Amino acid sequence: MTPPPEPARRRSARLEARLRGGLPARAEEYVLPTDDEDAAVELVYAEFVCREELGEAPRADDFLARFPHLRGPLEEQFAVHRAVHGPAATPRTGKQVGPYELIRELGRGGRGAVYEARDTRDGRTAAVKLLLSGEYSAPHDLDEFRREAEVLARLDHPNLVKLYEAGVADGRPFLAMEYVDGPTLAAVVGPGTNVRDAARVVELVAAAVHYAHTRGVVHRDLKPANILLSSAESKTQDASFALFPKVTDFGLAKAVGSASRGTRTGDVLGTLGYMAPEQAAGAAHHAGPPADVYALGGVLYELLTGTPPFDPQPTARTLLNVLYEPPPAPHRARPDCPRDLATICLKCLEKRPEGRYATAADLAADLRRFLDGRPLAARPVGPLTAAARWAARRPAAAAAIGATALAAVGITAGSAYHAHRLGQALQVAEGLRADVGLQKDAAERQLDDTRRALYALQLTQLPHLAAREPIRARGLLADERTCPPELRDFTWRYFDRQCRLDERTLPAHDGEVVRVIPLPDGRLVTAGTDGLVKVWADWPNRPADAVLAHPGGVAALAVRSNRWVVSAGTDAAVHFRELSALAAPPRVVAAAVRDLAADKDTLVAVCGDGAAIVWAGGAADPVRHTVSPTLLTAVAVAPGGGHFAVGGEDGTVRVVRTADGVVERELVGRKGTVHALAFSPDGGSVAVGGADGEARVWAVADGTSRGLGGHLYAVRGVAFAPSGLLATTGLDSYLKFWGAAGNELTNLMHARGTAVAFRGDRVVQGTAAGRLVSYRIPVLAPRPAFATDSPVAAVALAADGRFAAGDGSGRLTLWPPDRGPGITHAVSHQPLQAVAFAPNGTLLAHGTDNGDIMFRDAAFAEVGRLIGHTARPIGVAFSADGRTLVSASADGTARVWDVAGRKLVATTAAQPAGLLCIALSPDGSTVATGGEDHNVRLWDARTGGPKAVLTGHTNWALAVAFAPDGKRLATGGRDRTVRVWDLDGDGPPVVVGGYTNWVYSVAYSPDGRTLATASGHFSLDTPGELKFLDPRTGNVRASLGEYRSPLLFRGDGGALLAGVRGGVAELLAD
Repeated sequence: MTPPPEPARRRSARLEARLRGGLPARAEEYVLPTDDEDAAVELVYAEFVCREELGEAPRADDFLARFPHLRGPLEEQFAVHRAVHGPAATPRTGKQVGPYELIRELGRGGRGAVYEARDTRDGRTAAVKLLLSGEYSAPHDLDEFRREAEVLARLDHPNLVKLYEAGVADGRPFLAMEYVDGPTLAAVVGPGTNVRDAARVVELVAAAVHYAHTRGVVHRDLKPANILLSSAESKTQDASFALFPKVTDFGLAKAVGSASRGTRTGDVLGTLGYMAPEQAAGAAHHAGPPADVYALGGVLYELLTGTPPFDPQPTARTLLNVLYEPPPAPHRARPDCPRDLATICLKCLEKRPEGRYATAADLAADLRRFLDGRPLAARPVGPLTAAARWAARRPAAAAAIGATALAAVGITAGSAYHAHRLGQALQVAEGLRADVGLQKDAAERQLDDTRRALYALQLTQLPHLAAREPIRARGLLADERTCPPELRDFTWRYFDRQCRLDERTLPAHDGEVVRVIPLPDGRLVTAGTDGLVKVWADWPNRPADAVLAHPGGVAALAVRSNRWVVSAGTDAAVHFRELSALAAPPRVVAAAVRDLAADKDTLVAVCGDGAAIVWAGGAADPVRHTVSPTLLTAVAVAPGGGHFAVGGEDGTVRVVRTADGVVERELVGRKGTVHALAFSPDGGSVAVGGADGEARVWAVADGTSRGLGGHLYAVRGVAFAPSGLLATTGLDSYLKFWGAAGNELTNLMHARGTAVAFRGDRVVQGTAAGRLVSYRIPVLAPRPAFATDSPVAAVALAADGRFAAGDGSGRLTLWPPDRGPGITHAVSHQPLQAVAFAPNGTLLAHGTDNGDIMFRDAAFAEVGRLIGHTARPIGVAFSADGRTLVSASADGTARVWDVAGRKLVATTAAQPAGLLCIALSPDGSTVATGGEDHNVRLWDARTGGPKAVLTGHTNWALAVAFAPDGKRLATGGRDRTVRVWDLDGDGPPVVVGGYTNWVYSVAYSPDGRTLATASGHFSLDTPGELKFLDPRTGNVRASLGEYRSPLLFRGDGGALLAGVRGGVAELLAD
């Protein structure tokens, strides 16, 4: 038996892996002869996007020439790509931007495009840089653009590109700069570069950079690609020198001594191959003039050797090399490299800023000494220093080699001098061993912090992107460079699940899918231009029952009364077939029908002559009404069948009364043929898709409408879900979801759509290639998995799957493991904040009004109580073994109880201003409480005595949680911060701000790799936000609105329970 071909998506992944690994690969190697059009386009597009992301400039025309048989769909795909990933309405050459006429595009980057332009006022040639606009531009792009303008305005030097003016034209910011007629230094660099030319270029650039430093500007991204070469000015300078450099692109520049707007600890800005260690370590805000000196050394190194000192790809290995390892000596790649020039280069590339040239001017001066044949100020590293540095990097190896060498030479006559020298190196190595161990540990920690920062930065894009473009978001999640597998935590898994959408794809028709109709019993009916009508009893698990209904192709399909399959074809016939006897001869009605629609017993067909044919109720014969003066192309029947809507070539939608064919309303304003119509579940609105690429929703009552922009080509399918969610699909490969207000919620880009329908919790798309694609409907807003009438104050989850929630009205609701209806019990007259299950799941503890802690069994029968508190409990928690329970009360005390004996073990002193939260350490030894005195206190669980007071919150401490290993404690407060305390150390806590409300809940995932935090509270019934944090560094990985406290991770880490309006939501990550 021949195995099935490897899925196109998997082949795309292999293609991308080779390209990202630097290996040659082309889509032709991965496209199979058996691939359909969609699969082939997916593979070709994967190569195009990957090359673009790797910094290449792939041309769509090249791909069209390589795949002429895919020209049509590829042109559409590239148009979609430009619309989504390129600028919105990028200016064309010949267009005027302010006073500048654009002549030709010179280059394009992630943020902007640069054009050669002519100033219409004086004819001067300029380079005009435009910020890319559109909904996908990040806000910080505008900040960097403004910063570049501010920086350039300060500078005036012959080796720096001049700024002529900055402005805004038609809402688009632009910079007009000096036009440089030559290439970039990156375009001419190579291992054969003349060493004197290399020295001269870097000397001029260093002098210009020093000038910028004296004006308070640090570039922070010096590299060959940001150095332009002017052939014109070289003629006015040194006639023997053909390369006159000009530094450009100050987008990452900062003011010396400033806090560097937009950067903070953990930010990595610049290009890794030329980046100083302090910059690569995530301290971009501290990168000063020495960082530019380092980068100049990197430029010189590449001019001499043809490669940068370190791989520019942002991998963990490269980061470690930049932070800790020296670059290979230039003479290894270029034996003829002059020793003095190598010395200059390596001095610039010293790891410690103080080891480099003190200023860029000092670097320029030493380069001038080299060019003049004079001795350098910098000296090469001697053998002893080199040995010591090698020993510092590898102390254990140095000690072993040194001891062996010393023993060998020590027994040889006349080798005392060598023994002395080796002994010195060994002594240095031994002396540095402990210190270097600490330094390397610090470097490793800094590397880890940087990787964590990059990971968090990647994930922060996901809340918006996963909702809007989940398929594109999957690409970000799959990128192992910024989302390495070892860092993938609950946050990553949650968004990965959100973006997967459980896609199912199956070939259905040999030609375009005309209509998709789900039936109440779960069956699916489809028709295609291949003439087949199919009924899928268990799609996609079983083949369909099929009948060749119309040999020339099916034009329309409907299902009447869940009994009759009605189809119309190009043969001017309408066929009625019973679902239960699809293969039986049909009842045939002669009619040239363009579209069909039904609601229960009402069936409507529309014709090319403007007529509508209606089968209504129990009437045996249809009634024909002329409802339009032009050809009709689409119809929809309103719920209940009282009205139907028709659309045609003139773009007008007419709402018709079914009973008598009277047109009650004309909805005018569209252009082009109407392709699809659908009524909302309440019948009050009708959605329209047409040839003009716009979907529109009309209010039937008053004729007002709202346009739904975003499609690029004809909208061929529209459908409402029972919830009112609207789906639209078209030939631009988009499947879009829209909210009630007409706001676009989600955009899937997969296949050219021709039909769409909702089926339970899934949406099914029919495609132009004859496939059916089914997706899980994206979760577009938080919704309760456990609904309650009152806001939830506390939650608990049993090992057997039972779930308990205490609400603000004092009621406790219990749900069974199978998620059946919950049973509510009134247990208090005050908010019920103290609820917990014992680890074995058989015992439930909750607070009462009089201060008692009550135990209940699985049948909710009382099986004991703990008596001692004098006011209602505000929190309870069991130990990991279930033998101990801790409680906190409004009486200001925390108590430790023996569960089996139902007796008190210890009581803490009353907290001065009242207790608000409590937690027990994983080993059961420490109780943590927070209160109104702003402090967090640690208590001995055996004696109740104080252990420590953690100060730092500036308002009430509202939440506490121990990490699973007990080494850290997370706290949340009314000061809108979260603090993470290292309980084994004595340093300050990590502080995370930026919350819009008081932080009432903090929770660690069971594996300790995610810290979930939530603001918002049951007492206010207002949403806060849910933030996922790095539990060690505090980096925010993602922030979700509309959630609030309380929070609780499922025991296996596969779900997080979080408060929402109307109950408790379940965020799944498995």
